[in-house]
Amino acid sequence: MTDKSKEDEKAFAKAEYRARIKTGATLSRRQWKHFSFGGLSSEEFLDSLKAVIQQHAARGALAPLWLCDRLNTDKIRTACGDRWTPQLAAFLIAIMEPAAIGAASGTEVPPPKGPDVSAIIKRIPEMKMVETVNLWRNALRNLQDASKQARHAAAKAVLDAIRTEWERREHLPIPEHERFDWPSTEATRGSGQLLTEDWVREGVLKYMGYKVGNVDGEPPGMRERILAEVFDGPIPPVFEKPYLAEWSRPGTAARLQKMAETITALTRNAKRRRDSKMLAAVKDWEADLQFLYDKYYIGHFRFDWPVTKV
Repeated sequence: MTDKSKEDEKAFAKAEYRARIKTGATLSRRQWKHFSFGGLSSEEFLDSLKAVIQQHAARGALAPLWLCDRLNTDKIRTACGDRWTPQLAAFLIAIMEPAAIGAASGTEVPPPKGPDVSAIIKRIPEMKMVETVNLWRNALRNLQDASKQARHAAAKAVLDAIRTEWERREHLPIPEHERFDWPSTEATRGSGQLLTEDWVREGVLKYMGYKVGNVDGEPPGMRERILAEVFDGPIPPVFEKPYLAEWSRPGTAARLQKMAETITALTRNAKRRRDSKMLAAVKDWEADLQFLYDKYYIGHFRFDWPVTKV
């Protein structure tokens, strides 16, 4: 065993003990990669977080759920590059020396209390896929509602748990009852509904709850949240692998290009139909394309942005 390996073993033993004493949970070897990974030692990683944790500690904001939310919002990842979970945040607080985070202040003010979602998170691995998607949408609605500020941290914790579960199921066979059902009939012309070819093209977005138009369309803020999550997160593994492969990995140019081309194709097809009932949908699609262009494309990627002109 090398000197570096010995140091890592000592660091892990100390961290596991502190985590168990302070949280009552066991820090596993598998979870240790979130604090020590590759050439990055746990000491170096924790030192890199010290200033951030001290800043939150000064505000009394060291509740695991709240800290998990803040770290993920600020795009501060674990040592191996993953998103934080409430349990990992609890371990982080436990592992760091009290003197390093300044947690001894007697003037701490706890963050606003939200609902306890631990029981819901625990049940997620047992849920049907459609149930996780419905829960995912509900969490997004809570985040979109400014009047539910107290629920935001809990909603983000639920989203993190659902993302983790979808990533776990990516490697499992799709149960027959969970497979996405492609439609086999075509909407009557003039109905204001999507044609079958459009519905198939829109598969992922449709399944995730992305809807436009006057009839049952989502408001702009909710559509943008859904699109942001589709771009930056996993897709529920209910589609066949060849189709999912077209959507590539989260946060990539290929994922953004697939999203933009999908919405552009829907827009162009609707324009060719010259159906007044589709005008609101076209307006929504073009607004959403502008959102994706401004937020994710400019300054990040260089593929040819699709145009909706026919």
